[in-house]
Amino acid sequence: MDNKEVIFKFKKFNMNHGLSSMRIGVDAVLLGAWCDISGVDNVLDVGTGCGVIALMIAQRLPYGKIEGIDIDLPSVEEASKNFASSPWRNRCCVEHINFLNYVKTYKDRTENYKNGIDLIISNPPYFDSGVKTYNTARILARHQGAELSPSVLLREGVKLLSYRGRIAIIVPTDIGERMEDESDTYGLITIRKCYVRGHEKAPYKRILMEFGQYEYYHNRMMNSVTFLTLEEKSGYPTEDYRNLCREFYLKF
Repeated sequence: MDNKEVIFKFKKFNMNHGLSSMRIGVDAVLLGAWCDISGVDNVLDVGTGCGVIALMIAQRLPYGKIEGIDIDLPSVEEASKNFASSPWRNRCCVEHINFLNYVKTYKDRTENYKNGIDLIISNPPYFDSGVKTYNTARILARHQGAELSPSVLLREGVKLLSYRGRIAIIVPTDIGERMEDESDTYGLITIRKCYVRGHEKAPYKRILMEFGQYEYYHNRMMNSVTFLTLEEKSGYPTEDYRNLCREFYLKF
């Protein structure tokens, strides 16, 4: 990766994503625009990278704290600068720490631990090639391991949630369906999901998912299922895609 400034411009903020382990992509933008922020006072963005999801939520949420964490130091440094130059600098922060250590130390690091986190959000690593040594930060960011995977995110994230808290992710469809099956093991239930495809003849390759604590959500009939097609034809976004990301993409 070139260690130089690469600016991505949104409607209400600009950010550099040239140093982070993962540059800004469609998956992250979809998740940041789709996640439910109703009733949310605090947010944890796991694997924040350059901080794009955190800043999108900060734009949508008129109050509250948004915290990002990442194990990649250049990503943390870049996110910190992006937060500092944003209109929401006073509400966004980032820390260099892995998710498991964050969970272990959460009680000691905050006076508000009893109330928990209202929204945990992540575009998590999901490739499982069996490789244990990764020669670039980008490869590491894309491959799940013992410290962070979709399953780890649910298993450990539920320990941090407030009573009505939620976990929002985007993953390949097959992984999402497997996670839905195992979510009850962690005391979670699927609240919302949205299948995403590139065009009308393409398979649904991604799924946006939101999980909540079973004890609170199981009687609330909130298992919403929707479908999103990104393009009518190459270079022509669908109206649904425009509506979802209208407040962010310049071209929308």
